[in-house]
Amino acid sequence: MKRKTSISVDSEIWRQWLSFVVGMYGSTRKVSEEVEKALVEYMNKERMLDADILRKLLGIKETSYDIDVPDDIIDRILESRRKRVIE
Repeated sequence: MKRKTSISVDSEIWRQWLSFVVGMYGSTRKVSEEVEKALVEYMNKERMLDADILRKLLGIKETSYDIDVPDDIIDRILESRRKRVIE
């Protein structure tokens, strides 16, 4: 599902973006699609850091928790919710 949105972009940067898209496709018809691709690419390559790298950068030591999660926990939670709805 797509979500219509608006953003504020410097007019010169937007002109360059349109020129870039027109250079690829010959028209501005795929501007939105290319904006979406650029956002995904940016998040995947430039900003999304591996948890280990992020911990190292922030000086955070990894914490482990010794907890035992029952295999049937989801079923138990759903059953508890059903009982509350019925009551």
